[in-house]
Amino acid sequence: MIWSLIQRIALIVTAVVVIGLAASKIWPAYRQFQHLQETNAERTEEVRKEQEAVDELKEKQARLRTDPAYAERIAREEHGLAKPGELIVKYVDDPPPSNAAPRKK
Repeated sequence: MIWSLIQRIALIVTAVVVIGLAASKIWPAYRQFQHLQETNAERTEEVRKEQEAVDELKEKQARLRTDPAYAERIAREEHGLAKPGELIVKYVDDPPPSNAAPRKK
């Protein structure tokens, strides 16, 4: 009877030790897996945003090729261009176009 009790206790202790060792080996791999899943989700979101930007640029490119009024509007608004002989009046408070050369004082 006592021998049977000692065997059960030894079996339980052995099982706890084996489970503990297995958990100590599995836990870091599980944490790394979670981190990789989070990183993958972040990268997937970045790719989605970049794809949206590419799609917008492709749409703009197509419109620039097919819509002269749109091309003229972009040339005027984004690049500060004018037709020959046209006079453009700019107020001092207006910021320069994003790609224009800096003003000399």
